[in-house]
This record gives sequence, C-alpha cells and structure tokens, in this order.
Amino acid sequence: MQPDRLTIKAQEALQQAQQLAHQNSNQEVDAAHLLAALLEQQDSLVPPLLQKIGASPPALAAAVQREIDRKVKVHGAPSADLYSSLALKKTLDAAASQATQLHDEYISAEHLLLGLLEQAEPPLKKIL
Repeated sequence: MQPDRLTIKAQEALQQAQQLAHQNSNQEVDAAHLLAALLEQQDSLVPPLLQKIGASPPALAAAVQREIDRKVKVHGAPSADLYSSLALKKTLDAAASQATQLHDEYISAEHLLLGLLEQAEPPLKKIL
C-alpha cells in the first residue's frame, strides 16, 4: 500500500495505533491497535457509523482494549523496534482494495474499518 494514498485521518489512526502498541509494551502493531485508534478518533466517521448500526463505540473500545491487554508485552525494547503484524498488513491491503473498488482516490478511516471487517482475525471478528 502506498502511504501517500492515506487521508490525514487514516495516517493519524496508524500513528495512534503505533502509540497504543508502544504504550501497551507490544512489539508489533496489530489490527486491534488500529481498531482502538479508529474508535478513539475525534471528528471521524467511524464511531457514528458504528452507532448507526447499533454498536456502542465505548463498549467496542473496552473489548478491544481487553484484547490488547492479552497481547505479549516486551519491556526494554525501543519504540523504533515496533513492526506491523501480518493481520495489520492484510487489513491495510484490504482497505486499499476497498478504496479502489469504490473508485476513491484516497484510503480513509472508513476504508480502514472496512478492511478490518474483511480481514480481522477471530478475536476481533467476534468483537466486531
């Protein structure tokens, strides 16, 4: 995926996902971190979209945080040692594919959500 195709909100979500991984002492940035970041974003369409279909963003955020809390923690590793999980890479590829299918030039936070819905691993699929 080309980073220059990401909207500012999508870039912010990925940066926030990295910060969440670092704050939780996780060495890899995973799809759960991305979902948590999307749920926390201010002025994003993701929380209102989820509310519209009857989901509670705060309840989802709490469930995602419990999933993040279960991840392996690595202490003493510098933040530069963070890497993207295979699940996150698949999610980003799916988001890019969604944007292309929808004839959108840029990949937005909403495309990232669609990518998560398409590629989430079983624990996240259950949450979503």
